[in-house]
Amino acid sequence: MSLHSFNLNLERLWLASARWLFAAAILVVTYLSLAPIAQPAGSNDKINHLIAYFGLALLIDAAFPKRSFWGTKVLSLAVFGIFIEAAQSFFPYRTFSLADWGADLIGLLLYYGCTPLLKKTFVLKARWTLTNN
Repeated sequence: MSLHSFNLNLERLWLASARWLFAAAILVVTYLSLAPIAQPAGSNDKINHLIAYFGLALLIDAAFPKRSFWGTKVLSLAVFGIFIEAAQSFFPYRTFSLADWGADLIGLLLYYGCTPLLKKTFVLKARWTLTNN
């Protein structure tokens, strides 16, 4: 096996793993957003939104490294977030909240702001290596 084919296999493994993790995260976030789960006492709902969308941004960025972050990824996650908020309005135990959606968007911006630091981490720097190929 040549070094080139080894690198190609690693790239495929990275992308497949990131895409499966992203799909799983979307399912988990959807479930947690729509299920009748009570917030634990003392938890901050907006922080939960921020963390969830930071994670989703990281995963979508890793899963699709050659796509535009602002054009494709942020737009997709922003639409997903407002869709979840709209869907919550149909459940008696949930409510629509623009503040929650705002926390989602802040999570996306926070991820983007952290990318210079993330590029230096051992595991995540592979994501930016894929963009250059």
